[in-house]
Amino acid sequence: MLNEFMKPADKSEKYLFPCWRVLFITFIFKILFLYSPLKAQSNKECLTCHNDPSLTTEKNGKTTSLFVNKIDFDKSVHKQFNCTICHDEFNSENIPHREKIQPVNCLKCHSDVPSKHVFHPQLNKAISLGQIPSIPCIDCHGKHNTISTKSPQSKFHESTISEACGECHFDIKEKYDSSEHGRALARGVKDAPNCLTCHRHEISNLNLIRDSLTYKKEQEKICLSCHLDNPEVSSRTSPTAGFIAAYEKSIHGYSLLHGNAKAANCVDCHGSHEMKKGLDPRAKINKLNIPETCSKCHSQIVYEYEQSIHGRS
Repeated sequence: MLNEFMKPADKSEKYLFPCWRVLFITFIFKILFLYSPLKAQSNKECLTCHNDPSLTTEKNGKTTSLFVNKIDFDKSVHKQFNCTICHDEFNSENIPHREKIQPVNCLKCHSDVPSKHVFHPQLNKAISLGQIPSIPCIDCHGKHNTISTKSPQSKFHESTISEACGECHFDIKEKYDSSEHGRALARGVKDAPNCLTCHRHEISNLNLIRDSLTYKKEQEKICLSCHLDNPEVSSRTSPTAGFIAAYEKSIHGYSLLHGNAKAANCVDCHGSHEMKKGLDPRAKINKLNIPETCSKCHSQIVYEYEQSIHGRS
């Protein structure tokens, strides 16, 4: 229709727009844009209302703040995006904008969430089933103040990740802080492990989908990645790298590598979050505690030992 409208009345006429036609077409496009319910709003327009700290709404009997701190948002990784990138299908002409507000779907952009969050299997399971995770992204990463995990200001930066994880896993953090790993990290020891050093790999089998042999081998591999492949670190945190290398030649290591899921790996003897040096009286491998540690698998042998002259001494 528009093409017909633009055609000259006479074929000899050139395709020239009289002034009134230009104005008319411009007016039509303005009307279509201004009254389109899906037109993109600028952040400035949104913040006209949402930069007000007193702006709230009632939801399920609770008062919810609708305030967006522009200073925080301007520092976030999303500052270059329009609000409507995340809060889509909003009609700015209606107040409220939608009858039912849907949660922001971070997966629209961050499709790699499952591969980066193996430490939260319940989150990945919900995603695979098309469900909303019980642990929403905003619980950890914030809303409008999201900062890149590569930034030292982020609570999920490598230097502070243990503190962040401890907000939920406080009982585990307490054990970790008193462990040799936690104390090494606090002293600033190079390559001292934090939570993600181990848990960015699927080593805990929390989703119960892998057999015990597979994840026990994975645990051993993680431990040896520091205590064997890096002799400089090993010499500071353990007797020698060579001593640790001997594990794979031991009856425990040999049995595990040849398919015995009951064979002891590093975690079985040394513990995980509570790992301590052998000289520490609280360590599972301390001389006084070794019988108890070994009894988890060798109860009959430990009983015989305790009845012997050595066990009674």
